[in-house]
Amino acid sequence: MFFPGDVQDLSQLQQQHRDNRRYITWSLENTTQILSNAFPDRNIFTVRPARKSYQTFSCFENFVESDCIGSPTYSQDHGAIKHLALLLENALQAANHPQTTLGGGLIIVGFSKGVVVLNQILHELCSCVEQDKAPEVEVARLVWLDGGHNGGKGTSVTDRNIVQNFARLGIKVSIRVTPYQYKDSRRPWIHEEERIFYKLLNKFEVDVEHSVHFEDEEPSIEAHFRIIHTLESNSWD
Repeated sequence: MFFPGDVQDLSQLQQQHRDNRRYITWSLENTTQILSNAFPDRNIFTVRPARKSYQTFSCFENFVESDCIGSPTYSQDHGAIKHLALLLENALQAANHPQTTLGGGLIIVGFSKGVVVLNQILHELCSCVEQDKAPEVEVARLVWLDGGHNGGKGTSVTDRNIVQNFARLGIKVSIRVTPYQYKDSRRPWIHEEERIFYKLLNKFEVDVEHSVHFEDEEPSIEAHFRIIHTLESNSWD
């Protein structure tokens, strides 16, 4: 399941935007095809945001409380996991595959702004552990793919208690970044939060993959989008 970033939209709508049309290669349809190539034996679900502010900013307010441009305020129970479960159920029914199971567990990828959904899911998974109840969706891996947004904080989870509880679930994690986000001098919190998050994951012995891509290149939005292609050569179970 893929949660996209700002700019990305349906091809027809993105093509009509004066600026965003330059990135039509990464429209929702084209990105879904990339993911389909990367995971030929899996069902692919790309989630369009509930709202596009100014036809640009992705607002996943049905998953996480969001302001006018989609910057998040996390909570213990916004209903993100339940909403995710219902989306999957309805999508499979619409595709006439109601008996299909998520073989090998669900991989959830958050790209750029899309990581806000993963962070909200982490908060809710923590709540599940504290209440000793099973999550409504079985998740195998969460992938933070060059995460970032303009909200001033909350690109990565830095709460020790949340990460510690999450670690008990045995969910694998991947963090892949580019200089576009972690070297952005205008948003230094992105790198600092990511550093803390990765340190906590290691401390509590989460199975975590961490990698920096295009490190020898100048930071660019083109490289930011190109990190999506790193999923094509993965070897995840």
